[in-house]
Amino acid sequence: FGKTIASVGATGKVPDAYSETKFFNPFNSIYRKLTFNEVDEIVGAVFLGEINDIGIVRNMISNRIKVPTRQRDRLAQAPIRFNIP
Repeated sequence: FGKTIASVGATGKVPDAYSETKFFNPFNSIYRKLTFNEVDEIVGAVFLGEINDIGIVRNMISNRIKVPTRQRDRLAQAPIRFNIP
């Protein structure tokens, strides 16, 4: 298919208490799935297409960063952006 894929953390079948946020951009062939546990910590990710920021997500998983529901869609979009003036 000619696309790069990266996965980190919990990417397979997860407990029912976990939730997933997905992003798909058909124009750029980008797909992303983020998995969160029952206490809002990011625990897994699958990136297809643009994967340059997978290290940021890996770091968030390692540091057990909590991501509120209202911020998950923005985090899933490619690339991850921070509001830096």
